[in-house]
Amino acid sequence: MFNNIRLAIAIIKTATIFTIQTPTAMLIAPVMAVVTIIWWIIWIIFFVHVYAVGTVTKRSNESIFGTVYWE
Repeated sequence: MFNNIRLAIAIIKTATIFTIQTPTAMLIAPVMAVVTIIWWIIWIIFFVHVYAVGTVTKRSNESIFGTVYWE
């Protein structure tokens, strides 16, 4: 049990040293969150545009895709 505690302490010390030496690693998650939000906004804009310019209907019973009939 004491070996597990020592191992955990060593892992935390190593992670602390890494974080001190490379603080930019802490920016990966926030930057990726912003990129993902921008990606979703772009997809929503394109979806609304395609949906607004035509009528979306199902192709056939076997297909999961639809067809847009332009008006």
